[in-house]
Amino acid sequence: MSNALFEKLKLGSKNTKTICWPGNEEHVQMRVANENDYLQASIETDKLFPNITLGNGSRYEAEKQTQILFRCVTNTDSQPIGTITKFRELLTPEVKSALIDELDILHEECSPIIDTMDDREFDKLYNDIKKNVAEIGNVSNIHTLRRLVKFLISRL
Repeated sequence: MSNALFEKLKLGSKNTKTICWPGNEEHVQMRVANENDYLQASIETDKLFPNITLGNGSRYEAEKQTQILFRCVTNTDSQPIGTITKFRELLTPEVKSALIDELDILHEECSPIIDTMDDREFDKLYNDIKKNVAEIGNVSNIHTLRRLVKFLISRL
């Protein structure tokens, strides 16, 4: 692992990548989701599904995924792809699945689940952070931050 992961962790939700819209050559930009994205997605989904039941639970979760994608996938000028209604119209099950996979890959690249990181990779990350502790204010994965804090406390 290089210093690249440390740099990506510092960027947090400012990490982006350009991908092709599934099924065609049109480019879109995708960024790492942040806590506000998840909160806003939940709020908007709750408005559509005020009463979650066993019968609509899967539709609720599917809508929340759509809401998160809507916030994280933009045109190449970082502008939303229309309204949420227009965005939904563009999503077939295959397109949505492909976009979710791309977002998961981006999250893993920029904010890995630190509990699955091997000790050598974690030690490298720890040493990078130790050298640059003032620069780590924007970690986008709370689990990464939690493991780092636990590790630092155990060193005391």
